[in-house]
Amino acid sequence: MIYLLIFTIVIVAAILKGATGFGFSLIALPILAFFVPVKMLIPALTFGNLFASVMIAVQAKPRAKISTNALILIVSGTVATLFGVVFLRALKDNTLIHTLAITIIAISAISLAGKGLKLTESRFKHTMAGIFSGLLAGGFSIAGPPLALYLNAINTPGTQFRDIFAWFSIATATIALAGYGFSGFITHDAITLSALLIPSLIAGTMVGQKLHMRIPQKLFANIILVICIVSGFVLLAKHV
Repeated sequence: MIYLLIFTIVIVAAILKGATGFGFSLIALPILAFFVPVKMLIPALTFGNLFASVMIAVQAKPRAKISTNALILIVSGTVATLFGVVFLRALKDNTLIHTLAITIIAISAISLAGKGLKLTESRFKHTMAGIFSGLLAGGFSIAGPPLALYLNAINTPGTQFRDIFAWFSIATATIALAGYGFSGFITHDAITLSALLIPSLIAGTMVGQKLHMRIPQKLFANIILVICIVSGFVLLAKHV
């Protein structure tokens, strides 16, 4: 029964990732944290995010050119990911769950409220957005919503949006997994859970990519963000 529930949650999260380019860990993490230890779950979901991002990057057509500013964002995010891993390693389990729940609630609420946010593009802003998203990628595997908020605010075209997200996720997830391995978080159980995620990841990502042009992505993403806020509050209440 638990495995069926995990499969269902992961496939829904993968559909969101395939349709919008982000949100995999944001929806999967707060719900699965009820059943799986967080420090085992985060490496498994990071692997899942990497797997889904590679699928999106390989299948992306047409391929958008990654600008110099986008490269700055990806590189700064990759470096910051290492500091996120250090943060994860330093926190005790209960403190980690509280911090995780509050972070999920906050970034989901900001993403919902950020519809009218507009920013001018600059290398400094790309660097800061990369650092903040990288810290969340390494610490909680949930860099997507704040990065999406920033890319929307600078009016990034749709194809480039998905390509930047895919390559940012590939870079940060690869570094995060190396850091998790060094920190001892990649255990036999984490590897087993990662392997169990693969079928639902493939199915969900493929469905999401087919839905990409057929449904209002904003509506879909907003529904998921509301679910994440509720999940965050429930997770916080359970571990008070």
